[in-house]
Amino acid sequence: MHRASLLAVVLLGASASAYAQTDQDFEFGSANDLVSLRPPFVSVDTLDPHGYSRFHLTTRGAFSDPVDVQRETVRWAFELSTALRLTDGLAIVAALPFGAYAPKPGVNEFFIGNFKLGLAGGFDVALPGDPRSRNRPHLTFGFGFDVYAPTAPEVPRAIGFALEAPTDPMHAIASIRSYDPELYVTRLMTFRPRFQAGVSVNVFTGLVELSLAPAFTAQRDAEFLMMFHWLVHLAVQPVSAIEPYLQLGNTIAVTGEAAGVDLTQPVQLTIGARGHFGPVSPALFLAIDLAEGLPIVGIDLAGILYRQERGVARGDDDLGF
Repeated sequence: MHRASLLAVVLLGASASAYAQTDQDFEFGSANDLVSLRPPFVSVDTLDPHGYSRFHLTTRGAFSDPVDVQRETVRWAFELSTALRLTDGLAIVAALPFGAYAPKPGVNEFFIGNFKLGLAGGFDVALPGDPRSRNRPHLTFGFGFDVYAPTAPEVPRAIGFALEAPTDPMHAIASIRSYDPELYVTRLMTFRPRFQAGVSVNVFTGLVELSLAPAFTAQRDAEFLMMFHWLVHLAVQPVSAIEPYLQLGNTIAVTGEAAGVDLTQPVQLTIGARGHFGPVSPALFLAIDLAEGLPIVGIDLAGILYRQERGVARGDDDLGF
């Protein structure tokens, strides 16, 4: 009897050890591999369906005039933006844009754009499959609503002291932001709902975002506009730290003009790469105006506080809150 009891204790101990080892393999093996290949989604242009807390300092610039491509003109857009997580899958978002316009010859201008405030969020759906497999598809659905305050001023157009420039500085900056030109249109107030759907499988992520936004100019002779936005985002992540991506999108003025200018923007193709180094996710990108072939260079310095995924379950990491 004593020997039988001893044997039972040994067998139970071995079973517990094997179970602990299996659980440890899941926690620190395949699950962490899944986490490393699926870092938090970070983007400047598209909304974040997970509602992570993010901070961005983004700058992009072009070195020619959108009307006269032979004319040397420096155009820069600077944006401070943030998303503050309210709860799982929901964040409050804000952006403060600035523009710089330096024609040659001409007068340099630096001005504020239209301040943006809104809500963004969504949810993730894991399709049937092994939660430890990177090949298990995940669907994401995002929703957002942004309000653009009409804080962008009227910027004088002048060369020297008298001659009018061929391009309105505000619209010159707006054309850099083909997918979000409302940030830089004079006295334009916009109400913008956003809808997004995406899929992630293994190292591939793809999503589509659409919005139809009414807007009006906050002036005595107010003008009504309706803007349609579309954007496609494709990304792969061959290694955990680097995420190359492509974006294609633009904004179409369905109806109306602002100060007699059609706000329909040329389609832009953006080629970029984002790094993931813990809470820091910087990106370098090059956007091409497909109408004129004008290059636009950009840098996004992004920081993020996030919650990690482990299979179908989620657990807080040291940076989550």
